[in-house]
Amino acid sequence: MAKDIKVTIVIPREAADSPYPMQESVPLIGVGYIGSVLMQHDYSVDIIDACVEQLSLEEVFRRIVDFGSQVVGISLNLLAYDFTSGLVNLCKDQDIRVVVGGPEVTINSRKVLETIRPDIVVLGEGEYIILELLKVLESEKCWSPDNISDIKGIAFQDSTEGFFATPTRPRISDLDSLPFLSYEKFPLELYPLREDILSKPPVFSMYTSRGCPYNCSFCSSREIWFRKCFFMSPKRVVDEMEHIIDVFTPNGIYFRDDNFTVNRQRVIDICEEVLKRNIKIPWLCQGRAHSINKDLFKLMKRAGCRSMRFGIESGSKRILSFIRKEINLDECLKIVEECKSVGLLTEASIIVGFPTQTIKEEKETLEFLERAKFTFVRMGPYIGYPGSDMYREFLANNEKYVYSQFNDIIMPNSEDMTWPQKVAWAKRYNRRFNLTFRRFRHQVSASGLIPSIRTGVKKVFNKR
Repeated sequence: MAKDIKVTIVIPREAADSPYPMQESVPLIGVGYIGSVLMQHDYSVDIIDACVEQLSLEEVFRRIVDFGSQVVGISLNLLAYDFTSGLVNLCKDQDIRVVVGGPEVTINSRKVLETIRPDIVVLGEGEYIILELLKVLESEKCWSPDNISDIKGIAFQDSTEGFFATPTRPRISDLDSLPFLSYEKFPLELYPLREDILSKPPVFSMYTSRGCPYNCSFCSSREIWFRKCFFMSPKRVVDEMEHIIDVFTPNGIYFRDDNFTVNRQRVIDICEEVLKRNIKIPWLCQGRAHSINKDLFKLMKRAGCRSMRFGIESGSKRILSFIRKEINLDECLKIVEECKSVGLLTEASIIVGFPTQTIKEEKETLEFLERAKFTFVRMGPYIGYPGSDMYREFLANNEKYVYSQFNDIIMPNSEDMTWPQKVAWAKRYNRRFNLTFRRFRHQVSASGLIPSIRTGVKKVFNKR
């Protein structure tokens, strides 16, 4: 039976003067899982992606009111701070309760509470926190410090004590307990759902694990996941693959885990489960270029893998040490070569312009890419997000590296390049490494033109 409480979850729209676009090519998976858990417990849920739907603040609020929501959850992004603040004010004026969550909230909950002023902020994973808050609201008809202070993983403003955070909530260790992602709640027709390295859209995304065990200095993941990984079981992963295939008929699946291959045996078990069920769908994943070998690549390919995306970040040994990447470039070259040797496509993720990085070290990265000959290269400028060691040590109190700032996001200089020069460098070498015969050959093959041309030629000659 449907519960009386209705909930709207909002992905806010970035500011008009945002330094870069916020819109994702896929639905926000974390928001989707929150919606799934609430619907599993019979709550009515509407999900609004104001970015992809290009909605104004007033249009979002009108939809909230029309849906009859008593509670609004907002997934905060620093690019959409003003939009979020405005929506909170509109909702609270109409006695609609507001909960705000997301990585930025977990990292800086006090600031969010004091500036945006929602009723409650969520620290960490939101699925079961929101569920507990709704149960309290059902039984008590309101939220107060007395009835919510036992819920772990939240913070709020207490009228007497001020900022009040409850104890840290344990991570969700049993990811199999989560229901399938509620893709149907998103306006799927508005998302590109594209990954160039896989044939044609739609390509659906999955997260089959949460967390990263590594300690890269430029990443704030440690503040969210505490360097601990939890995994869906191979059976659960393949069950959701089958569900997505049956309901949405995608042309590919992208495993967006921070490091899909970190647990080698689980990758083997997933591949064997896919083969056992005779599932035929191309997929790609991402991971680190170590602890993988040719036998694993062969099995992945048999199970449908078409491409491996490697987080390389830099071809400079000093920079890799500086960012605490813990990979070996010679080992990377060997693993990439083994990946290509079994027929998988390869992709490198590269970051341009860390603090202290020189032009000479940028050129070392270019030399590495020339040697590795990846099918695709994704190169982008380093952006400073709160929560990382690099942000704290080199950006927060060092004007030398700060070119500009948007809310708490810093667009930094490197040692030899300004932010605009870094952006131009990334664009230039993205073109250089991607406008290649390797990529052209892949795009022609993926487009299906070659079989069509062969068929056309055969028809011509058969007529003769």
